[in-house]
Amino acid sequence: MAYWLFKEEPTHYSWDDFVRDGGTQWSGVKNPLAQKHLRSVRKKDCVLYYHTGNEKAIVGYGMATTDAYPDPKDKSGKSFVVDIPPIRKLKRPVTLAEIKSKAFFKDFPLVRMSRLSVMPVSDREWKEKLLEFSFWAMNIGLMAQIVLSLLPVGLLQTVASVQEGYWYARSSEFMGQGIVQTLRWMRMPGDTIFAIGAIAFVIFAFGLRFGWSLKGSESDS
Repeated sequence: MAYWLFKEEPTHYSWDDFVRDGGTQWSGVKNPLAQKHLRSVRKKDCVLYYHTGNEKAIVGYGMATTDAYPDPKDKSGKSFVVDIPPIRKLKRPVTLAEIKSKAFFKDFPLVRMSRLSVMPVSDREWKEKLLEFSFWAMNIGLMAQIVLSLLPVGLLQTVASVQEGYWYARSSEFMGQGIVQTLRWMRMPGDTIFAIGAIAFVIFAFGLRFGWSLKGSESDS
């Protein structure tokens, strides 16, 4: 997974507009270097949403749901676009002034080439392991819940509904059966794994706020 920073003037298309639309096709990038970066975006890459103008701050992040692809409105075939939905708004915007105040970010394209509308955020600036752990833990936890508990109980309820009626499949008598109780308890491992992943994500999110999730933050403090 790669990381990118996309810029937009909030009076033109703000984060709130982005959330309201549920995502957008990122298009209209004219600068050759920015267009080159845009072409390199791949599905599941993380995209930081940056407000230009008077704000000059990272306000949230989204994730690419497609690889970059040719702009269907560009007959020349030279321009590319990418589809991204919003993921989360930052609790507090991270301003350009704050980023510039950290010597660690002196080579960050946002500092060196501030007018570029699409730019990479190198992986050295992120502590990925915690985020990756969170992603896999939550997904494995969900899968365990489904396979070990939710799906088997659902199948038993379906059979009971056909044989005895829907009322019985939802009754305390059915839910109190030994096998159903066992399957309900089998959900616990998945719940636990998911909860650990969720806690890891919360820690990572707080790290975005306080700097823990940035590599080199210890040496800069």
